[in-house]
Amino acid sequence: MGSSAPVVRSGLPSKAGECVTDNGMWIIDAPFAPLLTPDDLSARRQGKGANGEWEVQALADELLKIPGVVEIGLFCGFNGAQAADPGLGLGLGLGLGAQKPVAAYFGMPDGQVQVQHAG
Repeated sequence: MGSSAPVVRSGLPSKAGECVTDNGMWIIDAPFAPLLTPDDLSARRQGKGANGEWEVQALADELLKIPGVVEIGLFCGFNGAQAADPGLGLGLGLGLGAQKPVAAYFGMPDGQVQVQHAG
């Protein structure tokens, strides 16, 4: 698909072997060239993988079509409030695909948690 050097994430230094999810799935790190936004698209730059050029949502859609891929680390698409909107089909088996986070949580050295909300 155009990733320059996909690798199964190592569990080192905390554990020997590959890093796996709670369900025993491997985590694969797959770096891509800088992704295009919808504003970058044109007749010459369609963002569908030609010459390694991907538009963010197009890459997310293609990755999720791969059998066995359960989640991806691209934060794009619907935001949390949109994903929770029942009018968009949440819970109806339609699948909303990737979504943007609405908050990020940072553990601080003193044990407190700093929360940053999406603007």
